[in-house]
Amino acid sequence: MSTLPRGVLKPYAAEFLGTALLIVLGDGVVAQCLLSDYQYGTWLSINMSWAAAVCISGYLADPSPTINPAVTICTALIRPTPGQWKKLPGKLFAQFLGGFVGAALVYINYRSAIESWDPEYTIPGGSILSPQGHHSAGIFSTYPASTLGSNWEAAFNEVLGSAVLMFGGLTISDPANASRFYSPQLSSFLLLLAIGASLGWQTGYVRAYLKLEDNKYLDYKLK
Repeated sequence: MSTLPRGVLKPYAAEFLGTALLIVLGDGVVAQCLLSDYQYGTWLSINMSWAAAVCISGYLADPSPTINPAVTICTALIRPTPGQWKKLPGKLFAQFLGGFVGAALVYINYRSAIESWDPEYTIPGGSILSPQGHHSAGIFSTYPASTLGSNWEAAFNEVLGSAVLMFGGLTISDPANASRFYSPQLSSFLLLLAIGASLGWQTGYVRAYLKLEDNKYLDYKLK
C-alpha cells in the first residue's frame, strides 16, 4: 500500500497546526481577559498574544504557513509560485479545520468559566465591551463595536486592517528586502501588534470564517 510522501502533507499540516495555534493563543487570551473581567489581562495582552501566535507559527515550516485565508489567496494572486493554486483548496480547508479545532480547545479549557460568566451563551447586539451584559460569543467571533454607525463602517475597518496586513506582509517577505528583515517572524509580530493596537478596537482581528461553526458548536443563541 502506497503512502503519501512527507513533503506532500507538510504545507497542509503547517497551515492546520499554525491556525490551531493562532486560535488557541488568540481566542485564549480574549477568554482570559473577558471571563476575569480584565483582572488577568488587558487590551495590550490581547494584541501581544495574537501577534506572538503569528510569530511562532512562522517557524512551523519553510516557507512559513500563511494561517489566514485572505493572505493565502492574496499571495497566490500577487506572488504565484508553481503549483500554488493547486494547493490552495487544501490549504484553505486545513486553515478552517485548524481554526475549528483551536476554538474547540479554548472552549473545552474555559467551558466552566464561560458557563459561570455567561450561562445563556449570548451573542452581543453590539460590542462585547458594552456594559449591557456578559456576551461570551465574542471570545470566538468578531463583532462590531456599538459605536459603529453601520455594517459598512465595520467592513471598512476590516478591509483597512487587512490591507495594512497584506502591505506589511508582502513588504516583509519581499526577496529584495531580505537584508532588511533578518527575522521575518519577529517583523510579523511587530506588524500584528501595531495593527491590533491601532485598528483592532472597533471590530477586532477577523475570525469570520470560524463564526458560524463556532456559534453552532457552542450553542450560542440570539435573544
